[in-house]
Amino acid sequence: MGKANSIHAKLALMPETTDFGHPRRWLVLVVLCLVLITITMQVSILNTALPTLVRELGASDSQLQWIVDSYIVVLAGLTLTGAAVGDKFGRKKALILGLVVTVVTVSGASIASEPTQLIIWRALMGVGAALTMPATLSILVNVFREVKERRKAIAYWSLMNAIGSFIGPITGGLLLAWFSWQSCFVVNLPILLVTIVLCVIYIPDSRDPFTASFDLLGALFSTVALATFIWSVIEGPAHGWTSLPILSGFTIAILAGMLFFWWENHTKSPMFELSLMKSPQLSAAALTLTFAFIAMSGAMFLATISLQLVKGYSPLQAAIATSGPIVLVNLIVVPRAPWIMQRFGLRKTIAFGTAMTGVSALSMTATTTTSPYWMLGLGFAFMATSFS
Repeated sequence: MGKANSIHAKLALMPETTDFGHPRRWLVLVVLCLVLITITMQVSILNTALPTLVRELGASDSQLQWIVDSYIVVLAGLTLTGAAVGDKFGRKKALILGLVVTVVTVSGASIASEPTQLIIWRALMGVGAALTMPATLSILVNVFREVKERRKAIAYWSLMNAIGSFIGPITGGLLLAWFSWQSCFVVNLPILLVTIVLCVIYIPDSRDPFTASFDLLGALFSTVALATFIWSVIEGPAHGWTSLPILSGFTIAILAGMLFFWWENHTKSPMFELSLMKSPQLSAAALTLTFAFIAMSGAMFLATISLQLVKGYSPLQAAIATSGPIVLVNLIVVPRAPWIMQRFGLRKTIAFGTAMTGVSALSMTATTTTSPYWMLGLGFAFMATSFS
């Protein structure tokens, strides 16, 4: 997220230009969007398979949580590092390496025979995503030079990012109607292989000319801070928020975060531009998205299980019930996001998104096992509005 924010901040300072960029930039965008959808689908494709994993692998509640979230924890912890690797050694190389790692780990996950194996493969899958996702945005910004075109391309990128995350459960539900849970991984293999070939042929390479050396300590501190923080948030309800493991996790996260900011302020080649933190609007947007994502992940995890085990939904019905409102809102709002920000300003847009997060949380808190579906669907729609 930090690298994405850095790129967006730089865009605002760039003058208008008549250099439109790479001649095949729109084809490059199509390939990048295919990569993005394939990678982001992995965030949530297993959500609707959780009851199946309990039956077939004997997964416990804690193991279910980590089967879903190990991917997210590693992705979040290594995204800054993955972006720095691309800037230093080449974004095309990072993109293709990430896709190759994803092919290997998806193959491994498809033959996992017990929950721990699946958790490990999902975590390693996050390494591939951490290399791939920031590279897609950096390449996009590099090939689109004209400001208006670049903004439009980033809007499409954001839309594909959102759609990929939320068609994951629907894809999983469709596959589970006819195949085993392993199909949730196998289905991506041919797409990934085709995507690698397309990247080799069509994606131009680039790197950050101002990156003198790789910020190894910055990568270490950021990874520890983000990973321990997310681990503590996930495990807090199970261990108790005041238990020693959780308090220790938050303490380590805070200390590692402080060391990260101190180091980035003193090193000659920082992986994160601290000047971005001086923008209250940018900081507010980042915090809003962070809390909205945490709330969304928890809500989808609980809702897909509850709808199947309590209300008797099939995996596909549960997927449509949770992801349908999100996909619909994203299709409507994301393409119009640049106009909305230009019309109402960044501050009002962020404030509205924050308010929608709060409304969504209140709506979902009031939902019980006997509540009508529209209450849950409305909550997901409000949450999607804050993301969009």
